[in-house]
Amino acid sequence: MKTSILATTTNSLLGAGMDDILAISAVAMKFLQLIISLIFIGHLFGCFWNYTSSNFVSAEDEANGFVWYKNPLVDIDDDDVNSKYIASLYWAFTTMTTVGYGDVTPQNDAERIYCTVIMVMGATIFGYIVGSVGALAINVNGAPARIHSRVSNAMNYLDEEAMLPRKFKEMVKKQVSERSGAGGGGG
Repeated sequence: MKTSILATTTNSLLGAGMDDILAISAVAMKFLQLIISLIFIGHLFGCFWNYTSSNFVSAEDEANGFVWYKNPLVDIDDDDVNSKYIASLYWAFTTMTTVGYGDVTPQNDAERIYCTVIMVMGATIFGYIVGSVGALAINVNGAPARIHSRVSNAMNYLDEEAMLPRKFKEMVKKQVSERSGAGGGGG
């Protein structure tokens, strides 16, 4: 019976430490996931921005230069796919972040409609991501409090457990205190 209590106590204490390490990694993974999502959404918005001007613009508007990439501030050649992609991505991020420098602008009705939809969606998505990053920052600050709580609970359990040898309790408390940095209380 003493062996099973000893094994349970040791596994609980060791498991709590590993859980805290994984919780910190989960925060980093969530942050990375948010950044990748933002980049992917910007990519989609930019690609569809270029697609809209290539496929939903009248031949007359295109011939007269009424497409975003023929704007004098941008002036990209029709065949320069790389420059169009970079400018489209730039447009998507300046629109999502509500910066909108005004150099890449809609020049016809199809582009204006798409731009309006993306302004609403982009601001919403960007706001969600900024809020999520803020929530992650709060959770990171909460990690030390969770660690302290677990150490404190372990210390209290060891203090109250009458069946465990006193020397074992002191040894475990010392180990937990040293590993957590939480000065351990006597018992």
